[in-house]
Amino acid sequence: MPEPPPPVVEHEFLSVLPRVRAVVRFHLRHVRCPHRREETTSEAVALCWVWFVGLARRGRQPHTFATRLAEYAARAARSGRRACGSEPVGDVSSPACSRRKGVRLTPLSAADRLAESLHDNTRTPVPDQVQFRLDFPAWVGSLAEAKRRVLDRLLAGERTADVAQAAGVSAARVSQVRAELRADYARFCGDRG
Repeated sequence: MPEPPPPVVEHEFLSVLPRVRAVVRFHLRHVRCPHRREETTSEAVALCWVWFVGLARRGRQPHTFATRLAEYAARAARSGRRACGSEPVGDVSSPACSRRKGVRLTPLSAADRLAESLHDNTRTPVPDQVQFRLDFPAWVGSLAEAKRRVLDRLLAGERTADVAQAAGVSAARVSQVRAELRADYARFCGDRG
């Protein structure tokens, strides 16, 4: 077990912690997933703490260059470095695996997610389920690529504003596309009501 840092070092780190967090957040602002961004931010702050203690033990004054330390920690955390342990390279869901071995996971398509959600459906009559499982993938395949991307994001449960930002259109246009998709699917299935 390593020796705990002196209380003075802890106090110095706590005094620069707001600045460290602000710098790390700034450098990680481009990480899209909010959960991944928060996890990477925490990892960067932890790295900063480890480095801060190490420098203080060597007689340095790390509080004088806390901003630069936070920048390095943010870069290191974003590239997969951790304060404790390392990412499992053999785990296909690990970002380290995708970086080192070229493995990429892709999300299920909207049709696959919906078909999976109907797997244990006991409320919808079986003929309706069969019709949906046949018609929906065929209908999605008939859509233009831009509408298909919007549909995938909407079916994934993303907010209209997030879908609009990703597609480069206004939120009102996403709402219009949603109505167009609903009407188009009803036409495709032959429903007039």
